[in-house]
Amino acid sequence: MLRIIGYILLSSTVCLAQNHLEVIYPEDGQHIPAVDSTFIFGNTGADADLFINGHDIDVHSDGGFLAFLPVKTGSFQFNLVSDLNGDTSLATVNIFVGPIADSSDDFIKLSSLAPSGRTVLLPSGSFEFSFKARGYGRAFCCFENDANWTQMYPDVKPWQYESVFGEIPKASDSSVYITYTAIMRIDGMVDSSRVYYMYENDICDSTGILQWTEFEIDSTDFYVVRLDEYPKQVVVLVGGNPHIIRVAPAKGYKLVNQPAGVRFRYLGETPDYYQVMLADNVYGYVKKIDATLEPVGTSLPGGEVSFVIVNNFNRYVQVSMNIGDKLPFEVRQDGNLMMIDIYGLTSDTDWIRLNDTQRYIKSIWWSQPQNGIYRLNIRWSDEHFWGYKCYYEDDNFIVQLKKRPPSKGLFHSRVAGLRIALDPGHSHDPGAKGPTGLQEKDANLWIAYELRKILLDKGAKVLMTRMGHEDIGLYERVDMATKWDADILISIHNNALPDGVNPFTHNGASAYYYFNQARPLAEAIHKHLLKKTGLPDHGLYYGNLALTRVTDCPAVLVECAFMMIPEQEAMLKTDKFQRKCAKAIYEGICEYLGD
Repeated sequence: MLRIIGYILLSSTVCLAQNHLEVIYPEDGQHIPAVDSTFIFGNTGADADLFINGHDIDVHSDGGFLAFLPVKTGSFQFNLVSDLNGDTSLATVNIFVGPIADSSDDFIKLSSLAPSGRTVLLPSGSFEFSFKARGYGRAFCCFENDANWTQMYPDVKPWQYESVFGEIPKASDSSVYITYTAIMRIDGMVDSSRVYYMYENDICDSTGILQWTEFEIDSTDFYVVRLDEYPKQVVVLVGGNPHIIRVAPAKGYKLVNQPAGVRFRYLGETPDYYQVMLADNVYGYVKKIDATLEPVGTSLPGGEVSFVIVNNFNRYVQVSMNIGDKLPFEVRQDGNLMMIDIYGLTSDTDWIRLNDTQRYIKSIWWSQPQNGIYRLNIRWSDEHFWGYKCYYEDDNFIVQLKKRPPSKGLFHSRVAGLRIALDPGHSHDPGAKGPTGLQEKDANLWIAYELRKILLDKGAKVLMTRMGHEDIGLYERVDMATKWDADILISIHNNALPDGVNPFTHNGASAYYYFNQARPLAEAIHKHLLKKTGLPDHGLYYGNLALTRVTDCPAVLVECAFMMIPEQEAMLKTDKFQRKCAKAIYEGICEYLGD
């Protein structure tokens, strides 16, 4: 009898269950890049039959769903139908795929002219000019008062839509606008010239016969300035976060973590960047908002170094030298070898004094690989470095090399006594979302709490960059860890993909590092994450991220799982999986430390 009543109650519950349908991504009205397929995910009734644009879609036991479906360029609509025992829910999501067409009649998109303002160059330099135009025509440019037009070439590289996180299928008709580029010599240019540009487009009838050619010709409202000699001006970095010197405007990083007050020789400028000289034939670019120009006649950056002193302190070894100026520097590591290049410095080094540091430094020597580059080489006693910090005190250049964290002995965990900073990624911004609406900031925090428990139980000291949903900026998190003098920094995240990448073939666990001193830690954590979670290998990455660009200690960012995969989102909600991730990170730390 009880069994019958239970069956009736269960049947009633099933009958009363109401269906629902929610799309988490993409949002209605969203604009996505030009791809031929993309993903859509959300949630509905756990036992519902779901169809999206006629495709039968699997629904996870907790109601989450994920699909990777073909789309077409332009306005596109996803139509979703979910049926749960006759209870039908409908949803429609409108998106726009690819570039939005310009309603103007102009062939050239004027807002795309690059550069967009005054540029200053030396006669030996070259000027790169580009714009976007409709269709496949012919583009040319020249300087004012120059009768010779330079042909511009279209950028139609087939690999431009590939992603480091997976292949992005490119839409067949994605080229509403095409970028045309030319590199122009300026040695024969009249100083302070405008740039003239022209675009021709052949107009054919329906049979393909040429009827006429339309063209557009115009000039820039800015000038290109040619300097006749090396300028005698100095660019100085201003206060704020440690600054970046790039290899080209808005491109990759050449130097990182340059302190305020570092001085460079001015070479020229673009609308947003100063071009600076590091040494002969070695150049970089610094954002104008991060720097200022000293008055003409200020002494140019440069210095000499006559001796180096190495001192022993409790937690670090300190290398110092007086160089007479604040000069840019670059630090590279190869295992236990550190090479510090100081630009604008000349050697007069006859002495290197080691004060009780022989057990930490196997060898130290200098070289001058070229004029204007002084290289200090340091061979460390361990297999790798445990962190370093470079800074200036007046004209003294100082490098602090952190010692290997001490062990508490055989009867303690290797992490006992260590200072480990944990950064649960995101907070004010929720990060990625899962199909049922789980926010990444919550999953990150849960895993961080589990890891914190393990580390505290094993005798470590733990700093959390956030304990709840405080709004903490990226560089605030870095500052918290470095000011606390962390031995290790772990930033905990869960992943997502860019539009167009197939999530069914590109997902799993991954780890990221920036400096070589952190790579062994990233490798160890990555290995244990794969072993503990059983998830696919999404890769080990060199990653240019704020939380990995930390020199003071080995810093690693981990992506434990993928928010958008229904099965992985469901696991992230469970204490069991959170503990698995935490235990994997802990075991990776122990392996890195030598347990």
